[in-house]
Amino acid sequence: RMRNERHLSLKSLKYHVGELLDKVNHRIMKAYGQSRIERYSAEEKPLLAPLPVTAFTYKHQTVGKVKKNYHVTLGEDMHLYSVPHEHIGKEVTLIYDDDAVEIFLGFNRIAVHRRDTRRNGYTTLKEHMPESHRHYALMKGWTQDDFIQKGQNIGPHTQEVLVRILCARAFPEQAYDACIGVLRLEKGYGKERLEKACSIALSGPKVSYRIVRTILENNRDKLMVPKGETAAVLPFHENIRGKHAFN
Repeated sequence: RMRNERHLSLKSLKYHVGELLDKVNHRIMKAYGQSRIERYSAEEKPLLAPLPVTAFTYKHQTVGKVKKNYHVTLGEDMHLYSVPHEHIGKEVTLIYDDDAVEIFLGFNRIAVHRRDTRRNGYTTLKEHMPESHRHYALMKGWTQDDFIQKGQNIGPHTQEVLVRILCARAFPEQAYDACIGVLRLEKGYGKERLEKACSIALSGPKVSYRIVRTILENNRDKLMVPKGETAAVLPFHENIRGKHAFN
């Protein structure tokens, strides 16, 4: 029927195909004495269920192991989601779509989160934390984001020091005292000196509150770097995620 026709757009072609299909469906079939649309309306349509109210959502599935910090990684986004801490070390199944991430242990759902695509970010529910961590967070009133933001207000080197201190522990809450100590140094030495001390501390193989404090106490931050020389650069290490992990 269309072999000699020429259409200049897909829209035009589809429209004409629809017209011809409509004619075919309404044409009487000699074997039945009915058209296709009549047979459909009488035999098939009454058996059809209503369409779902919402559109079908395709879900993905993967597996992961719960880390010591009671989080499991969704590899597609490299984002970490918390589960109840008693499941540390267990293998779980993650079922997810564009909106939500469900985590199952066997056939039991142990956690559900809104999906977050921030790379190396954390989504943590307080009820998943060990009691000691939950109590600590409640008493101190601090979160990881608080430390990162306060470090950013002082300077990039201070922020990086805080990030590395947090990353050095399996449970970031164990590093809160050290982070608080670093921030308190600003009161005694000022932002400029603290930022300089953190810059020096980052040139070494390890970063800690004690190292930053010692640099300030010994006035190493006041020493001038000889012209032409620069502080050593800390080599990349896979366990150091950097500040982007907390964006």
